[in-house]
Amino acid sequence: MKLLRQSIVALFRIVCSLELRQVSLEIVYGTEDPATTGMLHGLSSAIPTNLMPSNLRFEVSPNFEEETIRSSMNLQIRLWFYKLLWNTILLLWAIPKIETIKLLIDLKKKRGVYAKPS
Repeated sequence: MKLLRQSIVALFRIVCSLELRQVSLEIVYGTEDPATTGMLHGLSSAIPTNLMPSNLRFEVSPNFEEETIRSSMNLQIRLWFYKLLWNTILLLWAIPKIETIKLLIDLKKKRGVYAKPS
């Protein structure tokens, strides 16, 4: 249980060390009726794009010719190698202590059972 907790903490630290550089989201949609697609396009045009962060690009495009919905997303993430290395070292530092102690206890128990009489 302690090993699982240590692993989750290490994973959380690594995820928190990620830096989101750029997000690009593109959605293309269309309905059976071009008028409905036009109304949806009017609603999507009302989204204030100037309130979004500068590293977020959000593009919604209508397709009046066919019923479809497609999307694509691009992420640019920066992960500092030293942060990944440090968090991995911290995890590996904690794991051997737990595992080594368990292994030594098991070996001590087995040695007592399998010891040759002198």
